[in-house]
Amino acid sequence: MSKFLSCQNKGFQLTFENGWTVSVQWGPGNYCERQSYGVREFDAPLNGNGFWTSDTAEVAAWNSYGEWLPFTHDTVKGWNSTDEVAAFVARVAALSADFHPGEPEGWECDEFEGDI
Repeated sequence: MSKFLSCQNKGFQLTFENGWTVSVQWGPGNYCERQSYGVREFDAPLNGNGFWTSDTAEVAAWNSYGEWLPFTHDTVKGWNSTDEVAAFVARVAALSADFHPGEPEGWECDEFEGDI
C-alpha cells in the first residue's frame, strides 16, 4: 500500500507499493543546511509562515521488515541536493519487495554514497 506522511513541516515520507519507505528531512536535528538552526528552536519549522526551506536534506530508507539501507557511517545520508534526493527516491522505488540490504547481490554503502 502506498502512502504519504508529512513530518513537522520539515520533511516527508513516501511508502511505495514495494514496501520500501523513503524519508526526506530538512530541519533542526537533520543532516542538512538547517541542522544547526538551534536546539532551543527545534519546533521552528512549525512556527513559521507555512514554509520551511533548506538547500539540502537528509535521506533514509527502510523496508517493511524494518531493515534500513546502510550508509558508511549511519542509516541516513545528509546534505543532499534536490537532484540527489530525486535520484535516491527513484532508486528505492525501483527496489523489489524482497530485496534485503547487505545481501551479496545487494547494494553496498559505497553505491549509495556519492552516487545517489
